[in-house]
Amino acid sequence: MNIRARRLQKLVVLFLFGIIVFNYPLLSIFNREIFWGGIPLLYFYVFAVWFIVIALLILVVEHKNLIRVPKNIEESGE
Repeated sequence: MNIRARRLQKLVVLFLFGIIVFNYPLLSIFNREIFWGGIPLLYFYVFAVWFIVIALLILVVEHKNLIRVPKNIEESGE
């Protein structure tokens, strides 16, 4: 499987994750009269999850292979 196909799969999974975490049942769990650090819990949840989704998007899109093996080493079998 090539890198583009894997990246596309990761983006689809991340999209589905975003749909789930911003959907009604989870949002209703955090819609309480509770304050965390002076911020209503629902607002804190929305912005925290939004930040996490954006950070994961950056990781998926900007990821580069840190270890690159030269082709001549792969072909020789060393």
